[in-house]
Amino acid sequence: MKKVVFIIIFFYSFIQATYAEQVQTKFKFRINVPNSYIHIKTDLNFDQLSKKYKNKEVDMNYLRQLSREVGGNITFEIFIHENLSPGENSINLNKISGAGATIDEYKKLQRSELCNYLQSELSTMLKGKNVRQYYCDFIGKINYNISEVFKLIHEGWLPNQKLIQYQFQFRDDLFTATLNCLKENCDFMDQDLTQILKSIQ
Repeated sequence: MKKVVFIIIFFYSFIQATYAEQVQTKFKFRINVPNSYIHIKTDLNFDQLSKKYKNKEVDMNYLRQLSREVGGNITFEIFIHENLSPGENSINLNKISGAGATIDEYKKLQRSELCNYLQSELSTMLKGKNVRQYYCDFIGKINYNISEVFKLIHEGWLPNQKLIQYQFQFRDDLFTATLNCLKENCDFMDQDLTQILKSIQ
């Protein structure tokens, strides 16, 4: 029986190892990222990026701009799926510098007040678009390093797009993990993002 258990654990560990790559972020924590995602970072130059997307219908000017922005910014990380359009499907991690707010302070507010405020802020960011809010609530502990997570789901910039966000406290900093996705890709990409957040260490 012990031998069977050992084989199962070993097999599961092997699958996990082939599924994800451990990434050291700019935020001094590590995450496991599925191999189907490309980590846009300073040491991935545009030539490498263009080779990965060769013969695919991708706006290369957008990728060039994206790689430049990430390279010069220490507050966010971006991951794009190698088989999906990066302009419409991406994951980013953002450190909210000088936010002055914590998850505990969020919990002191009336839920409706907090959700309405965040919906209004997003509408302002999207140039006054009246953004529909699908979900706004705490989802509890996501791993042993993150005791509370606040999840938001809004309509995206495009009619067939969603914006899924997780806000969480790690050590003394507030972070937002954001998934931009076309609706047909949101379920599996949200599962990927949840696994990434669970792996934070």
